[in-house]
Amino acid sequence: MIRAIAIGLLSGCLFFAGQAWGGKGKKAKPAVRKGKVAPKEKSIPKSQWRSLLTKLDQAESQGTDQRGAMKLILINKAGAKRLRKAIFFQKGTNRRLVQFKSPSNIAGLSVLIRGGDIHLYLPQFRRIRRIAAHVKNQPFMGTDLSFDDLGSLQYSKGYDVSAAVKMADGGYKLTLKPKKGSGKAYKHLVVQMRKDNLLRSVTFFNRKGVKIKRMERSQFKKVKRYLFPHRMKVCDLIKQHCTVVQMSQIQMDTGIRSKFFTRRYLKRELDL
Repeated sequence: MIRAIAIGLLSGCLFFAGQAWGGKGKKAKPAVRKGKVAPKEKSIPKSQWRSLLTKLDQAESQGTDQRGAMKLILINKAGAKRLRKAIFFQKGTNRRLVQFKSPSNIAGLSVLIRGGDIHLYLPQFRRIRRIAAHVKNQPFMGTDLSFDDLGSLQYSKGYDVSAAVKMADGGYKLTLKPKKGSGKAYKHLVVQMRKDNLLRSVTFFNRKGVKIKRMERSQFKKVKRYLFPHRMKVCDLIKQHCTVVQMSQIQMDTGIRSKFFTRRYLKRELDL
């Protein structure tokens, strides 16, 4: 019973976004924009692909730990919005704890991610449940992110580079394919890196090769000596549902102990 309710809480509230022209008797001509030049992309030798992915992983591993507040705005196809608030704690790249503060029906619900292991605490039942592998690809608390998306930030652990180009702005675009046996739910990802190697966006393609989701990060602000994205937008392109995550009160290198990321801390009421 508890297991069914837990899975229902995670997936039940998800509601998740050519142009044609022509004329009679004439072949339509494509419109030309004056004063704008199409951005150029330059192919990168295959020998450099792996090093680019390593640079991305290193850039995303900023600081020893981080904590902060999150405001999650869920927007459906009709434009209706729902608001959720949470706080998060992270150590390294594979330990993360998220606790929801509102609305009241999910306040206290906590999620612990340690590498590939995910545990969920439901305060209504005062029980901790381990999330099964088949649930990891389901939506995380009605957002457009899955548990797997929230897992390790090290892309090189689950993906290989199959193509890479340098963009006009000095950044890079990588096509990533899951490693054999990784269990990833996507056929491939298209990742865009800023010229400082930080992640800018990810486009997700399902196993049929259909573009299904896009994540964009913005509002990079300095926290201590690190650049931290304070806004993230994730959209389900099929169900036309988006999640906007606005970060605040970000703290870096605060000395969070490893024991914080254990099952017993899931039951505690946490504060920043």
